[in-house]
Amino acid sequence: MLYGFDMLVWIVVFWYCIGGLSVAVCIKYSAKNFATSAAIIISMVASIYLFGFIPNPLFLLGTGLVITIGDIYQESHE
Repeated sequence: MLYGFDMLVWIVVFWYCIGGLSVAVCIKYSAKNFATSAAIIISMVASIYLFGFIPNPLFLLGTGLVITIGDIYQESHE
């Protein structure tokens, strides 16, 4: 089942595990929208450093919209 996994695959698996646990901690101690926003930002920064990802303006616009809409939704239900 794990045949063919190289070091890069293990790094990705580990990274997703850490991401999932960090989202769980954020959800437990704060709002779900904050956890989602934090996960998006952390994933983007990690992708830049680990994989050389270069975010284009459309990606940044979409990320900003998702984070902004989450905050607006959170404030409207308080």
